[in-house]
Amino acid sequence: MIEIEESGVTFGPFQTDSIFQIEKSFNLPKYSKPVEFVFLSPNNRSLVLVEAKSSFSKPGNKFDFEKNLNEIYQKVVDSIAVLLCAQIGRHSKVFEELPEKIKSLNWANIDIKIRLVIPSFQAEWLPLLICTAMEPLHLRRNGAT
Repeated sequence: MIEIEESGVTFGPFQTDSIFQIEKSFNLPKYSKPVEFVFLSPNNRSLVLVEAKSSFSKPGNKFDFEKNLNEIYQKVVDSIAVLLCAQIGRHSKVFEELPEKIKSLNWANIDIKIRLVIPSFQAEWLPLLICTAMEPLHLRRNGAT
């Protein structure tokens, strides 16, 4: 079992064969910005990407708030891309680092979940966070750039 300390929060315990601290990998492409870690849920049906922030801009500061969200969005996209590329052999050194349960994932049948942990975040900011975070996904789904 393993616990992870990140941004003032202790996560876990996790089975060591079900967690990958992607942020600590030395084999990531230079341009990638990963989330803190990924883990396979206890029922082996979900791959969970975790990003923890010790602070976050208030929604009233629209520029910084959206900048923070864009950074998180990029980390999620980069992490999924790296994991998928490792799975198909494009990042073989990353694949070698993966625990066995993540190596053997059936990506066609797995749910991907995202957990953003911000201890200082206020509950009343959540609607704006959710709305703003979904905007890039909505634009891409509808073909806008």
